[in-house]
Amino acid sequence: MKLNDENIEDIYDTEVYKKFENNPNHLGKNKISLGWNTDGMAPYNSSTYSLSPFYLVVNELPPEDRFKKENVIIGGLWGSKHKPNPNLSNCL
Repeated sequence: MKLNDENIEDIYDTEVYKKFENNPNHLGKNKISLGWNTDGMAPYNSSTYSLSPFYLVVNELPPEDRFKKENVIIGGLWGSKHKPNPNLSNCL
């Protein structure tokens, strides 16, 4: 339920999603889009190396169901001395 019509409260409210949703060249009712999330941790207190599991959620699920354990897709594990860059807006 949207609290304020002027706010961006979910992916559905963004211009990018609306553009994707209204594009006739996409798959129609069978299309899905994925959001990704990550949270890093250092395996040891003195480590400069970090591990960041990332997971995917189906944006077309209702927000109250999107992050339920049974609906989350494990995407992989990022291991590096640097955190993953979440800014992928130039890939759209």
